Amino acid sequence: MSGDTVTSNGLQFTNDNKYAYAFSGEIGAAAGDTDLLEFNTNSEYINAKFQTMNTQNDSDVIEWSILFNNVEVASYNAEGRTGQAEYGDVIYLIIPPFTVVKVIGKSIGGGNKGGIATVTGEVGMAARVGNLVE
Repeated sequence: MSGDTVTSNGLQFTNDNKYAYAFSGEIGAAAGDTDLLEFNTNSEYINAKFQTMNTQNDSDVIEWSILFNNVEVASYNAEGRTGQAEYGDVIYLIIPPFTVVKVIGKSIGGGNKGGIATVTGEVGMAARVGNLVE
């Protein structure tokens, strides 16, 4: 049921298919790359808002990366003590159709640091092309 809160790598859609979302839940970001979210889009595009946050109030940094088809489209570092830690860092991107999306966290400074990644967005469809009778 789409009214349930689902934490997984899969992209979920509302019953009317107007909105999409994915929530990683808290996952430990290790010294190597840790996938927090990974999903595929189909023929839709998504006007998306990505949010990432460190779950620990300390000075350790997580390096966040957002990849479309293994191409890095956004990357930034976030400290757990910054003002952004409470609400997360926000990145707005349009996800094109037929795209593999990954959100990766990497702990800088060692240790296993907790991180959360979410994506929410409005779903759109490409304009119809062809001979339309109006």
